[in-house]
Amino acid sequence: MLFKDILERKKIQPISADWAYIQHIIGSLEEDGKAAVVVSKSVLYRANTSDIRKAVLKDDILGEIIALPKIEVGNNQKYRMIFNNNKEKERKNKVQLIKGKEMFKEDGRDKYITGEMINTIVDTYKNGKHKGEFSQFITIEEIERHNWDLNGFEYLKMEAIKKEFGDMIKLKDVLEK
Repeated sequence: MLFKDILERKKIQPISADWAYIQHIIGSLEEDGKAAVVVSKSVLYRANTSDIRKAVLKDDILGEIIALPKIEVGNNQKYRMIFNNNKEKERKNKVQLIKGKEMFKEDGRDKYITGEMINTIVDTYKNGKHKGEFSQFITIEEIERHNWDLNGFEYLKMEAIKKEFGDMIKLKDVLEK
């Protein structure tokens, strides 16, 4: 069943204006529609909205989260969430994370994004490229293990740490012994 109106279907009330707006946008999508929404970082992990994120992820319509440079929208970190009612087969049950937040140039006090930088982000998104710490696909199951937290750029950092140090054990496991 396609995600039409989370408020009605899932009986989940929006706790934040951000998610109320996002839910309206998702509910307004055509059957094969896409939408991009610019949000603040807290939308990705706020504890009181985990049920809403869970419903969106279970319906498998969140395709990508792109961290934007601080220069694009004011001086605050913003993220672009891309919702897609018709994900390609190879993207099903996954969310692509693209770390574009460090892609800018400085000229004195001015910061800007070059056309080449924009093309890199767009090409990575369109072609579903996996590029180490810059872009990675995270499965819905892994997001569920992290309590539906979409601050996935922590996942990218963990992958880099795992590559450098190998398998790790949880501190909890050490303390229980």
